[in-house]
Amino acid sequence: MSRDRPRFRPDLQPRYRARARSFAVVCLLSALVVSSIALPFAATPATAQQSGTPGAEANGTDIVVRQNGQCYPISAFGNGSRSIEDFYGYRNPSMEPSGWYRAYGELQGLLREDTSQVLLYNGSEGLSLVFVHDGVSNTSGSGGTVVMNVSGLPAEGNWSVQDDDYRGQDDVFEVGGSRAHVEWVWNEGNRSDGAAFVGLGRENREEITVDPAFNEQSPRYPFEKWEGSPESNEIDSWVARSANGTSYELAMDESITITRGPCDGEAPSAALTASTTALTPGAEVTLNASGSTDNDAISAYRWDLDSDGTIETETNDSTLATTYDSSGAYDPRVTVVDRANNTANASVSLQVEAETTTTTSTTTTATATSEDTATGTDSSDTDRTTETAAPTSGSGSGEDGGDAGGSGVSGGVDAAIERASALADRASGELNGMERGNLIGLAVLGVALVAIGLVVLRR
Repeated sequence: MSRDRPRFRPDLQPRYRARARSFAVVCLLSALVVSSIALPFAATPATAQQSGTPGAEANGTDIVVRQNGQCYPISAFGNGSRSIEDFYGYRNPSMEPSGWYRAYGELQGLLREDTSQVLLYNGSEGLSLVFVHDGVSNTSGSGGTVVMNVSGLPAEGNWSVQDDDYRGQDDVFEVGGSRAHVEWVWNEGNRSDGAAFVGLGRENREEITVDPAFNEQSPRYPFEKWEGSPESNEIDSWVARSANGTSYELAMDESITITRGPCDGEAPSAALTASTTALTPGAEVTLNASGSTDNDAISAYRWDLDSDGTIETETNDSTLATTYDSSGAYDPRVTVVDRANNTANASVSLQVEAETTTTTSTTTTATATSEDTATGTDSSDTDRTTETAAPTSGSGSGEDGGDAGGSGVSGGVDAAIERASALADRASGELNGMERGNLIGLAVLGVALVAIGLVVLRR
């Protein structure tokens, strides 16, 4: 008994071909999506993090003292655990009977006889600027007088230590805002003098200037309570002291500036370009100073947009977008500033002009030909042709019709592949900035597309 073998049905071949091609398209799209997801993971490790540039150290190691073209880096005493009041330890008999108008804290170990010092302290309330004069001595003729005018202080800071601070004090403290005028005067004996200003270390702090007057330059010289000759009650030296053990001898008759470092005397190189040099009023132009360089680091860009000598804005970014509302010639200028406050300038020329428009009108006249007039016939009838519609690619029947349909599907597949490839290229570029959760979601979508393809094939 023979069995009937299943016969091949040509009429079903086009359907299978179409399903096969549809499944191929779905698989290709899924592969492209999955590969786009995989590429960012392959290119970037999961644990990679963007590295940043650390800021200034809290102990003030990036702060310098400048005087007469010289630069001295000073690091701060302290580790941030104690207050400046504890570090200074100021006492007087009115607050403690055993106190004798001087520093009793950690600072007393740094005192030097007949020497004025400026230093930094990193305390629990921030960075402090400390002045201290003379040392502990019981010898006759160990008094002194110093006057200092300080400017550029941060407005949010304060003089948390004023040595001396008592009823009927001999010292003078005139402080307020960013300025201070202090007059110190002390007699012989077991004493010192000084003060501390807390509130330095701000990122955008400007220069602090200290203008001193020692000994006979002070209006308090000589002091009536001194013993011995005035010359025996004088300060002999002034130093900037660093926590690393280094002390820098300062000129006593010149001012100093205290600012951010480093000690760098080399100016930066400034460069400025514009996204366009010819523009219309109100149109945006981007000024670009990214070509500027420095041997250490550029800290700020100061922009004078109309070259009138006034800085309109200061940025940390090397580019600035702006507009000009009026026609004319402009020469915007950038001042590049490095961390040592060295500067360099660059400018670019711009021309701003309003657009001009011209309106042109055209007249067209139609004239009949002599032949049309003579025959009295409509020329549009003479060119009539009979068109025969060609059969469409899907109008065939049987196997020929299947091939024709296959050709159409093949063209659609090629177009779909091209569109999918372009989409994948675009997605691959954008996926790099996506979160990991979104990338996993796209991977699930790719798997879902494969599943849809299998369902289509089964049908």
